[in-house]
Amino acid sequence: MSEQICVICNDDATATKRLINNPDMVEELVSCCRERLNLGQSDIKQLADHLTSLNKSERRLVHYHSECRKPIVNKSKIK
Repeated sequence: MSEQICVICNDDATATKRLINNPDMVEELVSCCRERLNLGQSDIKQLADHLTSLNKSERRLVHYHSECRKPIVNKSKIK
């Protein structure tokens, strides 16, 4: 079994940051990454490219830290 790491920061779980696996939230992350790219936020291009290259079953295996995901999916920051 491969080591689980955060798809956003590439770190593993710590005492204060646990890894989450929620396919619905990953789909939201993909959508928000696309929207941010369309608005010109180029610093997430590598993450967006990686996530969009994954098929549905691969996305189900994606893990992330809630703290890493929140700033990307925060709609107020997109507006």
